[in-house]
Amino acid sequence: MVHNMNILFISTEIPYPPDHGHHISTYNSLKGLAKNHNIFFVGFATTKKELKYKRAIKPLCVSADIFMIASGWRFWLSLFFNVFSPRPFIGQRYYKSAARKTIRNLLREDKIDFVHFDLLHVAPYYKVVRALPKVLGNRNVESLRFLRRLQTERNIIKVVYFYLQYFKLRRFEKKMPAKFDCCVLVSDVDKRFHARLTGNDNFVVIPNGVEIDYFTPNGIPHKSNTLVWVGSMKDPYNADAVDYFLENILPRIKTEIPDVEVNFVGASPTKLLKRKASENEHLKISGFVDDVRPHMEQATVFIAPIRCGSGTKIKILNALSMSMPVVTTPVGAEGIAVVDDENIIIAKDDEDFANKTIMLLRNPEFAKNIGKNGRQLVEELYDWQAIHKQRHQLYAKIVHQRNAKLVKSSEN
Repeated sequence: MVHNMNILFISTEIPYPPDHGHHISTYNSLKGLAKNHNIFFVGFATTKKELKYKRAIKPLCVSADIFMIASGWRFWLSLFFNVFSPRPFIGQRYYKSAARKTIRNLLREDKIDFVHFDLLHVAPYYKVVRALPKVLGNRNVESLRFLRRLQTERNIIKVVYFYLQYFKLRRFEKKMPAKFDCCVLVSDVDKRFHARLTGNDNFVVIPNGVEIDYFTPNGIPHKSNTLVWVGSMKDPYNADAVDYFLENILPRIKTEIPDVEVNFVGASPTKLLKRKASENEHLKISGFVDDVRPHMEQATVFIAPIRCGSGTKIKILNALSMSMPVVTTPVGAEGIAVVDDENIIIAKDDEDFANKTIMLLRNPEFAKNIGKNGRQLVEELYDWQAIHKQRHQLYAKIVHQRNAKLVKSSEN
């Protein structure tokens, strides 16, 4: 294994606190690499408030440079002007001259050996690092996320804009992988999609993971007929899932179990949720919490009625690790090696979701077995410690292959 490389780690955000999927995955990737290598971090922030989190990642890094990107009215203005650009908005938003200058200085002064690109959004910086070994990590199929959101969007202006972004993203996703030694994806589903789109074979699957010693049952008693949702509703895909559940699924459950309680854990509750909660004492808004585990463990069933997005859902991995019976959709279960009715429950539509949730609430022994099997799956396949080893081995292999090519070319 290659040790003590100087790795440039380019991220869209400061991945702290690790309280949602993107931050959890990026923070754990950063922490895993920092165990064996010297990390030079370049990231972005939308508000000055976020800059305080630089202190949290600094112990993992030799240096950490953060650059501001547009927010507020400037964000909306940049969205508008992107209409006239051939590049998708995510590929334009993070490409800053100040960041390019800092990266060039790091390459010149710190002898960078390897570059980790965290998400497709920062891929355009491949032009700056040029011939260095580099990996693009992507946890979603971005164009697919837009396509699925289009299927649930009712605002005609958003529909037109999302279609435009969808086609730009397809071109962008087709072009970018060839610029990297390897592209790391989180599931075989994503790998098959990208392989078909690009015709390339430089894709490797390294899944998202779970801190299994943290997300473990602590013996807190379940409260009967209680459901829990966990996830920030600032995320549009999570907001859609919550509103979909409130409008289409919960009324069906209540016809069979009128006193069913639902606890919504996560920041930025939707307008619909706030209105419904004000009318129904059985709907609880816990909001953002420092520790989601007690809220999860007190519930009988974990719900994830996700219709949009792509990639693997860390909230579901965390729930499985907590031995919770999970009800989700095909989109929610996508990319996780689950088996329906064995370690998870997958519902095909809103009626099926309601019926299967009711079934779990009424069959505690079956629900307990589903949760137990889910925990076993996570222990076998999704422990972060094992995933860190996979990443180290991959990066060492890429460096070895690059060095072998250099030796061969020098001999010729």
